[in-house]
Amino acid sequence: MIRWLRRLCWLGAAAYIATLGFVVYSTNNALDQYGDGQHLSPGDGVAIILGSTTRGDGVLDYASRRRVALGVRLLQEGKAGHLVTSGRPPGHRPESNGEAMAAFAVTLGVPVAHISTEHKATSTFENLLYAQQLLATENREISVIVTDAFHMERSAFLARMIGIENVRLAAVATPASVRTEIGLLMQMREAAAWWHNLARIALWRLNDRRWPL
Repeated sequence: MIRWLRRLCWLGAAAYIATLGFVVYSTNNALDQYGDGQHLSPGDGVAIILGSTTRGDGVLDYASRRRVALGVRLLQEGKAGHLVTSGRPPGHRPESNGEAMAAFAVTLGVPVAHISTEHKATSTFENLLYAQQLLATENREISVIVTDAFHMERSAFLARMIGIENVRLAAVATPASVRTEIGLLMQMREAAAWWHNLARIALWRLNDRRWPL
C-alpha cells in the first residue's frame, strides 16, 4: 500500500512539473502572439475581461486594473464594441468584482452602455459560463478574451469546452520587472489550476452541462 502511495505521489509530481513546463511555454507564446492585442483586426464583438481579485477595501488588484485597461484600449481602437466584466462580491462587500472592474472602465472613458456586468462567478470557468449566459439574453456572444499571458491558454481552452467558438485573444504584456518577481509564482498556481479546471469540466459534462452541481 505504501509503495503504491509513493508511486502515486511521484506520478502526481511528474504530472505537475510537466504541466508547469507547458504553462511556462504557453505564457511566452501568448506574449509573442497575443501581447496587448496588437494582432487583432477591427471588430464590434464583445471582449470579456477576466478579473483577478478585489481587495477587502474594494480596490481592484494590479492584475485586474491592467486587464481592464487593455480591454478599454481595444474598445477605443475599434477592436471590440462592448465589454463584459464578471465576478461576485469579495467577502461581505456589496459591490461585486465585476462591478468594480466596470466602474474602473468608466473612469477610463467607457460609456456605461458599452459594459455588461455579471455578479456570480467565482472562477475563470464560471466567468466564461455565466458571462455567456448573460450575453445570450442580450443577443451577444463573447468574441475576445482579455487576460494575462500566463492565464491565456487555460482561458481559451475553457472557452472552447463551454462552446464559445472563434474567440480571439488579447494578453496583457506584463512588465519585465513584475514578470521576474511574481511570474514563476503565478505560473505555479496556474499549473495547479489546470487540473482543478479539468475536474470541473468533467463534472459539468457528467451533470449534463448544468452548473452549479
